[in-house]
Amino acid sequence: MRWIVKSSRRQSLELNLLSRRREVDQKELEEFKAQLKCYGLPTPVVMDPTKELCPEQPESLPTDSSSSD
Repeated sequence: MRWIVKSSRRQSLELNLLSRRREVDQKELEEFKAQLKCYGLPTPVVMDPTKELCPEQPESLPTDSSSSD
């Protein structure tokens, strides 16, 4: 997906590789890197597919404001 943002303060070009799968094939990633190079963009930031996207967080403890004196 290609995004071009133009405003009076900023102009940017972004390329995003979207997939329904958790991981992309090495061939797909290499093609994406070639596209980035063609546009003169930096190497991609790739998420670690072995880590949870939204790790569970422990339930918060009740606060003192919930008790009445």
